[in-house]
Amino acid sequence: MEAQYYINMLTALIRKLARTDLQKEEIVPAALTILQEMNKDRRVEEIREEKARESATAKQLAFLKVLGVEVENQRLSKKEAAEMIKEKLRERKFIKH
Repeated sequence: MEAQYYINMLTALIRKLARTDLQKEEIVPAALTILQEMNKDRRVEEIREEKARESATAKQLAFLKVLGVEVENQRLSKKEAAEMIKEKLRERKFIKH
């Protein structure tokens, strides 16, 4: 992301925190901490999205076969395979809805 984005976010956080009960010397460190946590959350979401687009693993495909699921799409994603497995296990009442 662009540096200006982070500067804008930090400035906005400082302004909001200035309207709280925090002491002046606590505002900037608190704003920086919040911004770091927000960035971690954003990065975790990016990683989840990247993993969701990865191809299904051999173990997932093998388990689907064991469950009796015919996989027609050889480019099945990990996320799609996981959903198919969950649905099949729900049907068999191995997991609750």
